[in-house]
Amino acid sequence: MGMARDRAPTLTRTGTGMRPPAPWQERTRSGGAVPALPSSGHPPKLLDRLSGALRARHYSPRTEQTYCHWVKRFIFFHHVRHPAEMAEPEVNAFLTSLA
Repeated sequence: MGMARDRAPTLTRTGTGMRPPAPWQERTRSGGAVPALPSSGHPPKLLDRLSGALRARHYSPRTEQTYCHWVKRFIFFHHVRHPAEMAEPEVNAFLTSLA
């Protein structure tokens, strides 16, 4: 019988007083970053989700760019199939082609 937690953002102390956190600093109940929703109302695309996850983990912009590049190469290698449709054999084929 726990009480519901207040969902309002907590205030952060600054040199000039208290202010709410910036949108990219908001957190979910589990502590993860709140994902940004696109303005169209559709779920975010794969590379947008990847970028958001890497930013939430504080990866450098260059690392984010490199990871997105390799994901694109993997997808195009398999004739623009979604990675959710692929498994270990496709990963092995891609890595073998690189060697």
